[in-house]
Amino acid sequence: MYCAGAFCSRFFCLCFKEGLTIIKNDLQINEQIRDNEIRVVSADGEQLGVMSAKEAQDIAYEKGMDLVKIAPQAKPPVCKIMDYGKYKFELNKREKENRKNQKVINIKEVQLSPSIDTNDFNTKCNHAIKFLKKGDKVKVIVRFRGREVSHSQIGYTLLERFAEQAKEAGTVEKPAKLEGRNMTMRECYEAIGGNYEDVLGRLRSEALIRKFTLKFLEDQSYPQLKQALNDKNYEDAFRSAHTLKGVCQNLSFDRLYEVSNELTELLRDRTGEKPGIPESMEKVTEVYEMTIEEIKKGLSH
Repeated sequence: MYCAGAFCSRFFCLCFKEGLTIIKNDLQINEQIRDNEIRVVSADGEQLGVMSAKEAQDIAYEKGMDLVKIAPQAKPPVCKIMDYGKYKFELNKREKENRKNQKVINIKEVQLSPSIDTNDFNTKCNHAIKFLKKGDKVKVIVRFRGREVSHSQIGYTLLERFAEQAKEAGTVEKPAKLEGRNMTMRECYEAIGGNYEDVLGRLRSEALIRKFTLKFLEDQSYPQLKQALNDKNYEDAFRSAHTLKGVCQNLSFDRLYEVSNELTELLRDRTGEKPGIPESMEKVTEVYEMTIEEIKKGLSH
């Protein structure tokens, strides 16, 4: 799928860059402090000197307070006598205030199809503009299914139109890029004009279909066919076209099978004299290259 990186209002971009401060509470208190020596600070900030943790705990208990290790990395560690319950209350209060003052950022998603009509396009664009004016981000996706992926340029064109129409409310934060998972075998077959149900009925396993489909990338029948025709070696050209046709038939690559079968019949007399051979080879090349491209794009890792 193609994704136009989020459109966002200028104001939102500035806010989004601000970090969220998180205070982590992992302080050691009272009996959890077991150091032989610590530097102790009173509740008023007075330096009480270096002493054992046990001595400092006794002082804290006498005052009805807690001993809290506030600088564990110092040598010796620094501990402060304080009311830990009050400290936690104030800390939580500050965190709540921070959260209250932070703007909640939402990312709204708008999905388009390659065949979207003008009215739907305008409606979705207007929705996006409303989101942007509220301070939200908008992620615009053009989702392709099956054979639609062979017309991926439509995705870029749609997103360019969308960006132009929404520019009054926001700017493009990230450019359009191709995203998404690997194709399923069914989606791959749809893209190349194959018959998935037919090959599944023979091989009984998607794993096997994937294995043999990927092995097709290594098949030499098309390069050999191309070379033989360039050399005007019509005996080898016929043999290679026939082999390519057979491989496509076994894998149910129907579209490539049809054009390679047509070329095979034109080459059957091995003379190269039948009209239409160059044109037929052009069709084979076009469909073959599309098939290879879709297999690589959808299934290769």
